[in-house]
Amino acid sequence: MKYISIFAFFLILFFTSDAFSAVKTWDGGGADANWATAVNWVGDVAPVVNDDLVFPATAAKQTNNNNIGLLTTFRSLTIEGGGYTIGGNAIRLTNGLTVADGTHSINTIVNLGAAQTFTFGDNSFTAAEKKKSIIGLETAQSQFDALNKTPVQEQAKKLYEMALDPNKSFADFKKLVEIYKMQDSDALYNEMSAQMSKDKTFQTTLLDNRNVAWIPKLEKEMNEKSSFIAVGGGHLGGKKGVINLLKAKGYKITAIKI
Repeated sequence: MKYISIFAFFLILFFTSDAFSAVKTWDGGGADANWATAVNWVGDVAPVVNDDLVFPATAAKQTNNNNIGLLTTFRSLTIEGGGYTIGGNAIRLTNGLTVADGTHSINTIVNLGAAQTFTFGDNSFTAAEKKKSIIGLETAQSQFDALNKTPVQEQAKKLYEMALDPNKSFADFKKLVEIYKMQDSDALYNEMSAQMSKDKTFQTTLLDNRNVAWIPKLEKEMNEKSSFIAVGGGHLGGKKGVINLLKAKGYKITAIKI
């Protein structure tokens, strides 16, 4: 039996992207193991936005590093075999992940840009094919409503401040990624709180209030059937995090370390 470990962290991102794509195949022919090094790819052309990435079973440098821009969008990622360990910057996928064979580790954030299929060998990870119901804890409109509780002028001011110092934004995000990899939900919540310390009302709206609203829905589903529940990592920790709110309802929570 083959296994893959994936550290996935789900974010809400708003984006536009090109409709064109090409297949880029890793060969590991460069002096380093970086994705941005053109000679590490067949044809000596590094990947760009919306490309499909392929990692063959027999390629060199199967431990490699994504040093292309943070959260660059790729259509898909296919690992044909071998024993890859992929790290570095977070990536965004819009058309799925396929693992044909082998045991691999993807040690970075994988952001899902659309409904898609993850396939491992002969196993398909689509709920629709297994006739499993998919239920949202909230609507997209409710997410917009939460964000729009901050006045437009204040939103514009924050965007302007981010644009003045983009390196700080990247550094803050990378710090969150590192804490996320430690699998410490309280530390992640504390860091997010520190980064939002200037606007506690926004934190309450974005995290705490939504967590509280989810609990009745979670209880209903869990009481009816076994459930797989996915929420953003920042919603787990803290006094009003999903974990403590469920414990307060009498649920026993056991962490599964990856």
